[in-house]
Amino acid sequence: MRDFNAKKKIKKSKMSMRTKLFAYLALFVVFTLLVMWLFQFVFLKDFYEAIMINDLKKGAKVLSENIESSELTHLAERIAQDKNLCVLVFSISDKRATRMVSVDMSKDCMIHRISGEDLAKLYEEALKGGGDHIEHIKRDAFRNLFYDVTDFKGDVPGRDLGMPESTVYVKILNDSDMEYVVMLNTAISPVSATVDTLFVQICLISIILTVFAGALAFVIAKRISGPISKINESAKMLAKGNYAVAFEGAGFSEMDELNSTLNYAVSELSKTDRLQKELISNISHDLRTPLTLISGYAEVMRDIPSENTPDNLQIIIDESSRLTSLVNDLLDLSKIQSGATQMNYERFDLTALIREVMERYTRLTEKDGYTIEFDAAENVHVTADRTRMLQVVYNYVNNAINYTGEDKCVRISQSVKNDTVRISVSDSGEGIPENELPNIWDRYYRSEASHKRASVGSGIGLSIVKEILMLHGASFGVESRMGNGSTFWFELKVEK
Repeated sequence: MRDFNAKKKIKKSKMSMRTKLFAYLALFVVFTLLVMWLFQFVFLKDFYEAIMINDLKKGAKVLSENIESSELTHLAERIAQDKNLCVLVFSISDKRATRMVSVDMSKDCMIHRISGEDLAKLYEEALKGGGDHIEHIKRDAFRNLFYDVTDFKGDVPGRDLGMPESTVYVKILNDSDMEYVVMLNTAISPVSATVDTLFVQICLISIILTVFAGALAFVIAKRISGPISKINESAKMLAKGNYAVAFEGAGFSEMDELNSTLNYAVSELSKTDRLQKELISNISHDLRTPLTLISGYAEVMRDIPSENTPDNLQIIIDESSRLTSLVNDLLDLSKIQSGATQMNYERFDLTALIREVMERYTRLTEKDGYTIEFDAAENVHVTADRTRMLQVVYNYVNNAINYTGEDKCVRISQSVKNDTVRISVSDSGEGIPENELPNIWDRYYRSEASHKRASVGSGIGLSIVKEILMLHGASFGVESRMGNGSTFWFELKVEK
């Protein structure tokens, strides 16, 4: 009880599924917003500049590949128009520069408005960089760069030109006797207005995602935790011994499969509980009868000296043996099922073992009129646990004697096929209903319709047989039809 209360406290201290699911979704929303904030605020300008520089490099590459083509000017115009760039291409021979292409598609173009001295500086930087150079021109450097600021909308020195930042890419190509310089320029617009817009959008998105995550967490948690709560309540009822409980709560394939498994478990537990009660009832019956006989005959022999006869003593001995057999069988079944019994394999004559079993029933056949026949064409050797196989044959014969018909005939047959020997034990009783055949080997099973007090044995022999044969890896089964008796069999590999 204390452990149960401790588990209950632990359970209460843990977060519920709804709380956890909401927390996970909240973390997901926070992570999503953090990623959006990093990409749209912190790294927005870097991404923007990287894209623009990539456009400059691609344009310069195309122009470089077509530097001597007659379509160079047309190609430069198309690139400048598509990407809103400015293009300048020079050829240098004998330290003299000649302008080959000049395309100005941007009102904020730099390379068309700076002095020749500044162009020469860009060229020198490209030489130092191994043939290409990227120049980022900041807003506060425009006045130093322009040789005539009055070219821009009549602005005068000292006033803010209001122009965006600019990037220039210079690429130098060397031919045998000619050098080419490709310059491309693009304006990088200020992103402050864009950032402000994105900030408002992210705030709205954060609110929407938070509300949506909360609603989604509630719906999902309800859909998932609802069936689980029903299963939990049913499990509590099952723990109290209510085997009429049914597990429900569909909604997911995994939940349906769990319900099916639990309902099957309930069915098996219910059947096991019923069969266990039947076993207790049957064993109580088997125990009560010999105990009553032993007690009764002992009292008669004590009170009436003339009744102290060998026959009465033999009855007491027989009933004591029956009790011993019942207790031993119960212990054997318990040991085998728990794995405490080890199999001692050896090679032995199975045919001779069956004849040994038949000798044990000599008194029964002589006194009670039973007939036990054994049909074997040859002696067969197998490798198995001899003591346990003796127990298997003994229990098969006991079962046949207990349920054989009025002719009191039991037949044992041995047949060999494909290095496999089959031992069959048949009776002439009423047979077993087809619906009961799958349960005949259960450890708690005994058919009430055909049950009678065993003439020999304990009545749980088939459960022991099943466990022993399974440990040997042997095939076994039963064939029965109502009104035609039953045949129990097992198979082992023949050792030649």
